Amino acid sequence: MRIIIAVPLLLAMAFGFTGTSLAANCMGGACEVGEKVTTQASQRDKVYNCPTQGLAEYTNFILGIWAMQAEIAGIKPNADIEKTATGQTAQFLAMYRKEAKVKTFNEAIALCAVGKSGIKGKVSSRPKDSFVIMVEPENGLPHFWTSEGHLVRSK
Repeated sequence: MRIIIAVPLLLAMAFGFTGTSLAANCMGGACEVGEKVTTQASQRDKVYNCPTQGLAEYTNFILGIWAMQAEIAGIKPNADIEKTATGQTAQFLAMYRKEAKVKTFNEAIALCAVGKSGIKGKVSSRPKDSFVIMVEPENGLPHFWTSEGHLVRSK
């Protein structure tokens, strides 16, 4: 079983709580398979949509670290986060990178797309041990994995 960071502040800030009511947001397992959702993202609140769960977890975990550094400590995002990370953060980075089957963050983001707001779809997979969800877009494009905090329930 994989370990998940269970720090509400980290999840809220890092994985995209963008002011939507918590009742509408998909964080914390709130959205189930088959439920209709819409993506949310902004220039300030970036997210990656990726073809695999591993890539989405790795890229969006790093975005989360950067968001936390910027919001809490006022630190500019560190592109060398994997070289400077220690302790549990370093362990999570190594685990997510291994599952993504890449060597670097740049290699990972080259395989993903920057998320955009307004993509409508439905949840097609919702692993209990992950902060990412697979979305099947209504527009017929291929499915993608994205951060649960960047999804809201839709009608």
